[in-house]
Amino acid sequence: MKIKNIIFKILLLWIILIFYIILHEGGHLLMAFLFGGEITYFNINLINARMSYNGNFTMFQYSIIDLAGFGLPFLIWYVFISLIPLKVNNLIIKNIKVYSGVVISTIIPWIIIPILQIFSKAPSGDDVTKFLIRSNLNNLLVSLIFLCLFLVSFYHWYKKSRHIIKMVLLDNISCEINEKSFKALIFISIFFLILMSFPWINNDTRTQIGNEYQLLCQTPNLKELDKGEWELCKFWIEEKKLQKIKIIIVAENISAKTFNLKLEGPNDTIIPFINSKKYTSETIKIDKILNLKSGEYIFLMKVDDIKGKLYIYLNKYENGVSI
Repeated sequence: MKIKNIIFKILLLWIILIFYIILHEGGHLLMAFLFGGEITYFNINLINARMSYNGNFTMFQYSIIDLAGFGLPFLIWYVFISLIPLKVNNLIIKNIKVYSGVVISTIIPWIIIPILQIFSKAPSGDDVTKFLIRSNLNNLLVSLIFLCLFLVSFYHWYKKSRHIIKMVLLDNISCEINEKSFKALIFISIFFLILMSFPWINNDTRTQIGNEYQLLCQTPNLKELDKGEWELCKFWIEEKKLQKIKIIIVAENISAKTFNLKLEGPNDTIIPFINSKKYTSETIKIDKILNLKSGEYIFLMKVDDIKGKLYIYLNKYENGVSI
């Protein structure tokens, strides 16, 4: 019976985790859609759970989209924990009350990362980091607000989830696991596993790149770049002979007053990719095969008032290439 109870709890945790991921990515998707954006990719795979979108958004709208990944699952959890009775006999609901508390842990990054950003230690690309940049709110104020939210939520959850430690340690077998409920959990777990196997929406140009290519660099929001020349990424050719290198550049929803992209290498090597003024394009895909000598190569981009996304891929199976 105890082994069955352990399996029961593992399955329930698995379902809660996947359900959270769906709601997290769904929160981003929902707000982007409501603001008039086009959803290009949606995947709940644990290894690569993400969504992407196209659209012209204000910085306020961008910040709401960043916040919505946390906000939607938290709002649903708070409504659930508020409406559920303190005493309930159903074992599934009892466990959900306890293990849904993992949602509270998602508040912690919103407390810590604003402080890390003050010291330039915030992880780039994280929802919290992007929210802070786009909203331009005071870091300490954001940290304080979410600290208060954490304390209130924890107290509210604890009141509705008595005997938490006993539940976790499997000492709460006050009612027998229903056989139908157990089988239902297995079925739902398998169903979610199938849903994770492929993207729900897949219109993203980046996902059409072959597995033989490795992402060399990405700038998912070019609008954050000031006017000037920027070093995007670099790689090295290690052999002392010509090497055939395959490069793919993907740009989405680009608009710019100036957009120059080039590859610089040893012996004043310059390979232009894009050189334009008043540039506008929904999707750009440049595929080049280059014969390069040994040495260091740097992608440089000169921009003015640019918006959009840029990704550079490099064939990773060629000998003599290091990134």
